[in-house]
Formats: sequence, C-alpha cells, structure tokens
Amino acid sequence: MSVTGARCETRSSLASSNIGDDGEIAELQSRRRFLSWRRLGYSAACSLAALSSSALCIMLWSDMGCKKHCVQFLQESAGYSWYFALAIVGVLLILYILDFFLPVHLPGRCFVLADGTVVLGRAMFGLAVLASVAWMYLQANVFPTLPLVVTALSGPLSVVLLRRLTMPLVPDHPTDFSVVKSLQDRIALIKLLAWEEKDENNFYRAAMYAFAMSGFACLAAWIPWAFSYEAEFNRELSAARGQGDRELLFARWAAPVGLAVSNFVYAAFALLRVTQSGAYGATDQVKNQLVFDFKSSCQKHMHYRIAWLRARIESAHNQQELKDTTQDQLQKYLVQHISANRKLSKIVKCVCLTIVSLILALHVVFQMTSAVTHNAVMIEGFLASYLVIFLVFIFVSFSRVSRTMTIELMGLPLVKNIANCLQADWAKALALCLLLPVVPLVLLVSAANQAVRRRRGISKTNALVTERVGEVLEYMRTWSWPDVLGWCYIMAGVLMVFRISPILLNVLLAWMSWVMADFNFWALVAATFAMGTFLFMLPPVPGPIIYPFAGIVMSDPKKCPFGFLGGCVISVVVSFLMKMVACAVQQKGIGELLGSKIWIRRAVGIHKAPIRAIENILKQPGLSFGKCMILCGGPDWPTSVLAGILRLSVWQCLLGTCPVMLSIVPMALTGSFYLKRNESEVWMRTGNLMLLLTTCVSACFLVGIGWAIQDEYDKRGDEITKPKEAYVELEWLDHRSECIAEKCHVKWADIPRIIKAAYVAGAIAATCSGHLFLWF
Repeated sequence: MSVTGARCETRSSLASSNIGDDGEIAELQSRRRFLSWRRLGYSAACSLAALSSSALCIMLWSDMGCKKHCVQFLQESAGYSWYFALAIVGVLLILYILDFFLPVHLPGRCFVLADGTVVLGRAMFGLAVLASVAWMYLQANVFPTLPLVVTALSGPLSVVLLRRLTMPLVPDHPTDFSVVKSLQDRIALIKLLAWEEKDENNFYRAAMYAFAMSGFACLAAWIPWAFSYEAEFNRELSAARGQGDRELLFARWAAPVGLAVSNFVYAAFALLRVTQSGAYGATDQVKNQLVFDFKSSCQKHMHYRIAWLRARIESAHNQQELKDTTQDQLQKYLVQHISANRKLSKIVKCVCLTIVSLILALHVVFQMTSAVTHNAVMIEGFLASYLVIFLVFIFVSFSRVSRTMTIELMGLPLVKNIANCLQADWAKALALCLLLPVVPLVLLVSAANQAVRRRRGISKTNALVTERVGEVLEYMRTWSWPDVLGWCYIMAGVLMVFRISPILLNVLLAWMSWVMADFNFWALVAATFAMGTFLFMLPPVPGPIIYPFAGIVMSDPKKCPFGFLGGCVISVVVSFLMKMVACAVQQKGIGELLGSKIWIRRAVGIHKAPIRAIENILKQPGLSFGKCMILCGGPDWPTSVLAGILRLSVWQCLLGTCPVMLSIVPMALTGSFYLKRNESEVWMRTGNLMLLLTTCVSACFLVGIGWAIQDEYDKRGDEITKPKEAYVELEWLDHRSECIAEKCHVKWADIPRIIKAAYVAGAIAATCSGHLFLWF
C-alpha cells in the first residue's frame, strides 16, 4: 500500500470511529499508539537522512575521508559537464512535450505522464535531477568547494521531501460543511485535525533532534581527529604551493565543522516550526470554522470581517485598544487568526533578511581580505543554501503563511498600479522586444507539444500550438498593433542608445583625460566640475559613470598636492557638489520652465495618483525617509525635472538629496582605487567592493522608494485618488484625447497587407538590430 493510501485509510478510520465513552477511550489509546509508531518512524527517517548526508560529505570531500582525490577526479572530468548539460536540457524538454509537469489530461495532478504510468516519467525526471547534480559536481574545476555544499543539501532536501509525502491532505478552504451535521461528526473531524497537528509537530521535532544529533556527531568525530592530524596538517600547509592550495587544504580540514554548523542551522529551522506550532495552528480556518460552526454561506462574511479587523489591528496603539476590538468569541478568533499570520510573516521576513545580510556582509569581508576566495565561496555557498532551504521549508511547513503573504502582496495598491502600467502599449512593446529572440523556440516547442497531444488523443483540436500558447496569441491579437509596433521602433532605439551611450561617454571621458593631462590640479578640478555638471544636463547620461572619472582624475598623487588620500576626499566633495548643482539647475532651469506648458504637465501625469503620491512625499519638510529615498534613488534627470514641474522648494529638495553621499562616496572611491590596481590585488578587490556597496545602496534606495509610495497610498489613498478642482483642465484633456483616439483609432485589419508587411518587417529588423547592439 502506498504512503498516501495508508494515510487516507488511517484518517478515515479515525473519523468514522464511535464517540461513546468506551469507544472514545479505545480511540484515544489507539491514536496514541499510532502516533508513537509514527514518531519513531519520523525519528528514524530524519536521522538517517541527516547522518547519511553528513557522513557522505565527510567521506568524499574532507581530509577525514578521500582528501583531495575526489575533487581532483572531478576536476579532471570537467570536460564531461557539457554532456550532462545537454542531457538535462533534452530530458526536461522531452518531459515538457509529454505533459509531465502539469498534465492537462489529469487536472489537479503533477509530475505524471498518464494514469498508470507514474514510474517512467518520474524516473526520467530523477535522471535529470541526478544529471544536474553531476553537472554541479563537475564545476569543481572552477569552484572546488561546490561539491561539498551540494552534497550537504541532500540531507535537508530529503527531510523536506519526506514531509511533503506525509503532509496532511485536509484542505485549507473547504467549500461546504453541510455534510458535518451532527455534533459527533463535528467532534470527530476536529479530533482528526488535532491529531494531524500533533503528527506534524512530531515530525518537525524529530527533524530538529536529527539535525542537532548529526551536528554533534560531526563535531564529536572531527575534534579528536583534528588533534591527531595537527602535525600532518601543518606539514601539508607548509608544503602548499600557493594561497589557493592552502585555502583548499583548510576547506577540506574544516569541512566537518561547516557541516556541523549547517546541521545546527537546519535544526534551528525545525525548532522555529516547533515553537510556532501554536501560532500556526491558530491560522487553520478549517478547524476554527468547525469550532464556531461556520457554514459555507458565512465565507464572504468572514473574509469581510477579516479585512475590517486587519485595519483595526493595524491602527491599534496598545493592547487595550486591541482587546476592546474583540467583542465576541468569533471576533476573538478572527483577531487571533490575523495576529498569528502577522507574527509568522514577520518571523519569516526577519530570518530571510538576516540570511541575506550575512551573505552580503561576508562577501564584503572576503573580498577585502582574501586573494583567492575558495573559502569565501564555500561559506557563501553554505549561507545561500541556508536561504534556499529556509524558503523551501517555509513553503512546505508554513504553507498557509506563504499563501497569505502572497495574497497580501498582490493586494497592495502599488502592485496593482504596476500591473496596470504593464497593460500599456509601451510595456507590451518592451516585452515583445526583449522576448523576440526566444519566441521562435517557444512556438516550436509548443507545436511539438500539441502534435504529441493529438497523437495521444489528449487534444481534439487542429490547432498548431497548445491551448495555453494559443490563449496568449489570442490575447496578443487584441492588442493595438499599430501603436505597439510603433513603440517597438522606439524600444529598439532605446536598446541601441543604452548600449552605445556608455561607450561614447567613456570615449569622451578618455579624450577629456588626454586634454587635461597638462592642467594643474585646480584647473583639473574646475574642468572636471564643469564637464560633470554639463553631462548631468543630458538625460541619457548616468551619474555613476561621472563619479569614478572624478576619482581617477583627482586622486592621482602625481597631480594632487595633498597626496592620494587628499585626492580621494576632494573627488568625493567635488562629485557631491556636481550632483547638488546639477539638481538645482535641472529643477529650476529645466523643470520649472517645462512645467509652464500644460501638455508637459499632462504628459507627466501630475494629476494621476502615483505622481500625486510622490508630490505629497516630496513636499514633506526636512529629511523624511520617503523624500530622501525618492530624491537619492530616483534617476538623476527625471527626478529633479519632476520636482521643478511640481514647483517644489529647491532648498528642501537639495536638503533631501544630501544622503546621496552614501552612493557618491563608494562610486568616487571606485575610480580612486582603480589607480592603485597595479600595486596590490587588495586595491583591485577594494575597488570591486566599492562598486558592490554602490549597488547595495542603490538597491536600498529603490526598495525605499517602493515602500514610501506604498505607505503614502496606505495613509492617504482616498486623498490622492479623488479628483481635484486644480486638475480639471488636465482631466478634460485626458478625456478629450481618449475620445479622439477612439474615433481616430486605426484598426490593424483596416491597414493594407503591403503596409502591414513592411511595418512588421521594419519592427522585427529594428528589434534584431537592437539586440545585436546590446549583446555583441
């Protein structure tokens, strides 16, 4: 009997048992015995998975086992990685054509070829997974510590797979409880759900103990071996030919410690599930609806009350206000349900943020201190594996929380506005331009999939492509193709400019360096300031290219009378002044001038909700968070010009731009450290680190922009979306433009075929040219 069948039979027998006094006692005794046996089974299976993966890692990739011989074998066999890559692509392509992943002929099922043909498809998929693992092993020539990280993942992934196979099958959102009529049936079902909660808790407790035991076992085996191997390790370390060999030797020596730490981290993940089992159980609507005797007719009412109470909880300033909200038992349950979801969501976000922060922090440290980064790659690989395992763990063990977080994310006004923007013609043209190279491959695979479906009798239509691709093509037929193709020409030009403008700018900067070669230092500073300010006035020119140039020119100790460090400080100050002067000129000289034109204000959309939200944020005095994020993280030219169009205070905008120093400093130092690249590899790595820090700061600014706009929507959503008298003329122009466009709209079917062919061919040629410029 399969695992699923046994589980279903057990649940049926429990649900159908008698609820009398003697029957209830017998049922409880039987259930406890069954739980005890399952607990033992979980403990044995989890311990086997954790201990076997750790033992395999130690035997294959550490000096306690095969030492360097296994890695050397993989490095010598690196040429076979292409064969495995082709095998992976081929097998996955075949399985996709055979409808293995989401079979349309078997709704609700996945990873099945056909009824009664379960083994073949999954065996092929298993071969693809093994080929993927082999391909990663064969990358040992580039990343010698990668096999250790990949093998260490086998333990937690096995445990997650085991949990997936033994997961309860009770749905989270049943549609009808009318079948549960009697009190006895309701009690039996509640007891069944409670039994499944205990079973889940037993599994994660077993996983926690198994990983903790495996971690202690690794340390117990490694500590005495490390003392006995110390003399030989020191001899091998002294005989190592270079830093890379020494790092690999240390990695093999410390591999059991890394495995022990990994096992303790996985045990902590399981401990999180065990300690939060009560909070997670409070999010189970099935059990609580049974407790409160909910009928299917109450579903909409409950969702309405959840939304209302979520708003009340958000605005509650203390526990007393929150307590006053709970006026009856049902309302208390709803508050408990929402609070538990919020609590678990915060835990998930905090843990993810902590792991990502550790990865970035360690990457920074290793880039500055390590010339050869084998150990860095190993540690960062372990941290990345923790993040992957945690995300998979959340999806499996906190499935209701992950669904709630997804629903809340999709319900945010900012996300909805982004989705609406993606329906614009320019967004469709951009997607079409970017995806055009892969469109023929997608159509070919879809045609092959459809041919196989017709051969198997799954599809009765004569369509050339599958239904899903056909729906996409049918949707694309509704597009306004004259407008979309017109935007395609523009997007192709944007791709070319995006590729060419940095090259031309680098040529210009190189020419300026040659021209200013004979200037004295202060003339050099003045010329750089003037040129940088002028380049800021050009919309396509990005600021991050100007700052490194200032660092290169001004930090040269042969030119700067204050030495290298003094030149670094001066380059940062001059770059900051360039930014501030450019922002002021863009706002007052360009933005306010353009803002006097009504068609400019309409094109910018100052009467639309997103721009009105940005305007409210930028009007805040001082150094408010959202204001600084927008002024520092937004594109240089558009942001300052928009501030001028909105007639904002230039001094307040300059004050809000001051934190841009966090981005200017690492970018200017990137150019300064570039001058020292030939003296030591540390300078080169420090320069790369500055570039990485700039990227991280820019990413934080962008995230802050999204957060600030969303927060403005949450606080003043009604205010920024309602019509205003000041924008009546702009609203009228929008309405008039829509009416004119509707009357003058040229339908694709009305265009002659010759013109259609020429228009489409030109758009395809322009898009292909853009890709040639972009990639070659």
